[in-house]
Amino acid sequence: MSASFEATVLGGTAGLGTALMWAVSTALWRRSVDRYSSMGLNLFKCAVGGACLLILSAAGNGPRSLAVIFSRDGLMLTVSGILGLALGDICFFATMKRLGAQPASVMNQLTPLWMVLIGLLAASESLSARQYVAIPLIALGVVLVIFGRRVENPRTEARLNGSGILFGVAASLLTAVGFLIANPPVERVGALMGSSVRVASAAVALSLASWSVDRTGFAPLLHIRSNRRELCAVMLGTVGGVTGSLYAQAKIEPSIAISLCSTSPVFLLPIAIVFLGERYNWIAWIGTLFTIVGVPLLLIPG
Repeated sequence: MSASFEATVLGGTAGLGTALMWAVSTALWRRSVDRYSSMGLNLFKCAVGGACLLILSAAGNGPRSLAVIFSRDGLMLTVSGILGLALGDICFFATMKRLGAQPASVMNQLTPLWMVLIGLLAASESLSARQYVAIPLIALGVVLVIFGRRVENPRTEARLNGSGILFGVAASLLTAVGFLIANPPVERVGALMGSSVRVASAAVALSLASWSVDRTGFAPLLHIRSNRRELCAVMLGTVGGVTGSLYAQAKIEPSIAISLCSTSPVFLLPIAIVFLGERYNWIAWIGTLFTIVGVPLLLIPG
């Protein structure tokens, strides 16, 4: 077995494994959104995940970790974490609460679309013919999944759909902006160090916001021993997912790795139906397929 083939297999496995971990963690969070506020869940995720990532980063980088935190790169990563992880994930949990796990996950696929469009507006890149096909394909897939749910009360669901869609669009846009701000410093300090600063800074910002605005946001952390499901979600989605995605990007082309990691809605749809009791018709399956085909068309060069 050649080294390049082995790297491709390992990277591809890591990418798909990351997608599976993100799908399972999203399913684990689904029950929690009815118990805690979106800010509380996000604070729990960032505080526990950030602590774990900082330990891993310190073990790998040593004293350099402190120097990065107080540098210009550290400032950019902090802003990125507050926008993309603190605010972005609050909107993601709000979307999940209103629309369900699968639509929230599929709406997250709008993130690379926003990144391409922002690059286009900033005149840093131009669109290819393939990307012109990918953009409406992803958007149509998201719409089909949202409206492919089977609902019992159409009037109530219409209100939830409206606010849920707005939160979902905001979540994907904030995540995209966070990624774009983080890209330059991550190239200099490394992905693991960059991710740990982003998650930890989001945890600090959420702690200050919870202390000032709504102290019930600390509830998940105060009952951390009983929140085993949430701890599993953090270990899988935040720690395992970040590590797996970084490993995949180190082994194969980053755009291909991101595309593989973006297949989480494929894993999540049967999980949402079987284990969460969410009800979808065949339209949602087609919408999921459209987004999974659209993301590689949007990202993979050539």
